[in-house]
Formats: sequence, structure tokens, C-alpha cells
Amino acid sequence: MTRATLFADVPEVVCAALRLRLPDVRDIAPHPGRFDLAEMERTVTRGVAVRVSLLGLRANADLGGPEFPIELRLAAFALATQGDAAARAALCATVAQVIVTSVQAFRFADPDLGPARVTEAVNLYGGSARSGAALWGVSWTQPAQLSRRASVEPVYLRRIFGAFAPDFAPELAAEVPE
Repeated sequence: MTRATLFADVPEVVCAALRLRLPDVRDIAPHPGRFDLAEMERTVTRGVAVRVSLLGLRANADLGGPEFPIELRLAAFALATQGDAAARAALCATVAQVIVTSVQAFRFADPDLGPARVTEAVNLYGGSARSGAALWGVSWTQPAQLSRRASVEPVYLRRIFGAFAPDFAPELAAEVPE
């Protein structure tokens, strides 16, 4: 059965796999959406970083079984902000290549995910001297299954996220069964 937090978990699952492949990149983290130069300048300090985002999903043909197939649309953004323009561009392109091969090779050790298919790798900024950064984006689709049973069972967000956000919906605290 698919867990209720699959969409929230997938970026961290991908990050964990990329941390193994890129052990000297210290800044690999999920990101809540699309990533651009302005966002990078707000969130990334000097060095190399990777951000992973779940961008959306597409439902596949529904065969009427206990689960229905979907394709998650994900992206990883490789960023480099150190060295001269040529060094940043080369470093960022290399990280993007590692992301491409990692995505193609792994199912990210997650039973809810199928084999990925890279759809695009794009040089977004190329390390221009003006921006002081290089940015590559790698996008792919990742098959998954959603349980029909999960669509009718109540999902208590406070129980799932209470440890992370203790102030989440305090008015509902009495309504969450143990």
C-alpha cells in the first residue's frame, strides 16, 4: 500500500541516493518547487549544491485494480558558485551528468517507485561571469502506484507532521484519534 506521504518523501529519497553518489557535495536538499537563479541567490552560499523538487504528476491509464499508476515529474538542479566561469560550468555539468546516471540507474531503494526515465538535462545559466553561478536542470519521470484504499481512509496530518510542526492546526488536536 502506498504511504500517505509519498509526494513529500520522494525528494528526500532522491537526495539520499545523490548524497551517496556525490559524497563531497555537502549541500544536497529537497526544494519545494522550481528553481531559478533568483532562488539560488537567496538560498545557496558559495560552493556546489543540488536541489531536488517534485514538480507534479500525471495519471496513467487506470486499469481499475487496487492501485492506480502515476508518473511523478521530478527535477534536480545542480548549482556551482565557486571558481571562474569555465570552472563553474564544468563542475556543474559534471554534477548534472552524475545526476542523470544516478536517476537512470536507481529506483532509489523505494518500493513505491518504479524505474526512472530522464526526459531532459538543460544548461540553464552556463556559468556566466555576470551571474557568478552555473545552473543545470535535470528532469525525469518516476513511475509510482497510488492505493485506492488510501483514497478513502482518513489522513490525519497532525499525526504525520506534528513532530515537525507542533503548531499545525492546534484546534484539531482533540479530534485526532490515537
